This record gives sequence, structure tokens and C-alpha cells, in this order.
Amino acid sequence: MGKTADAKRASLGNRCITGRYPWIFDTAGDVYFWGGAGFLPASTGLGCISSLAVGPTSAPFSGVFGDVWIVKDCGLTTASGNIYQFQFGLSWVQIPGGAVRISVSPDLGVPWIVNGSGQIFE
Repeated sequence: MGKTADAKRASLGNRCITGRYPWIFDTAGDVYFWGGAGFLPASTGLGCISSLAVGPTSAPFSGVFGDVWIVKDCGLTTASGNIYQFQFGLSWVQIPGGAVRISVSPDLGVPWIVNGSGQIFE
């Protein structure tokens, strides 16, 4: 049975062999991906997520449903939060640096971030 609750933010992953896979997260920090008939859990209990982005399955460390990145800010309004990548679709790995928002290029899966000072980095 898939997720039916409202999503906080959503991102649409790049094209995969069977199509496109939307990813969402909720206010509890649970992350889900579209499994065809509903949203299926990818990970639960992360909490404090402010931004989610999905790149192509061809990116380094990508899982079969895309290259998924999040920012966990735990309620910060001006400071940067921690950046995590869902490596190989198995576990969240913290990546050096901080951000308030994240995006991922659709071609190579390169993350782009905006930090707490409004600066943009690739």
C-alpha cells in the first residue's frame, strides 16, 4: 500500500528505464518514491528535511530510481543544514558542506546548493 499523506516538497527524478519516478518527503522526514501504484518508503525517520532533489540513475553512487539528495536543517532559518546523498539506494551518507536548498543536474547528477548566505555552489 502506497503513501497517501500530503508531501512537504517533491522532486521528479530523471528518466529511468521504465520511466520517471517522483520522490517526496513528509513532515516526519520519511522519504518515498513512486512505485507505480503508490508511494513506497525509501527511508523513514530522517526528520528536519527542507529540500530534496533527484538526479539521473547514471550518476555516481545512484540507486535504480535516481540519485537522491536531501538537506536536513532541523528548523534553521538562516544557517545551512547538512547535505546527504542516498547512495546506491541503500543508505544516507553525509556529504561535506551545508545548504538550505539543493538541486541536481539532470545530465550528470551534479548537486547545486544554495547556502544560508544565499550563495550558489556546484
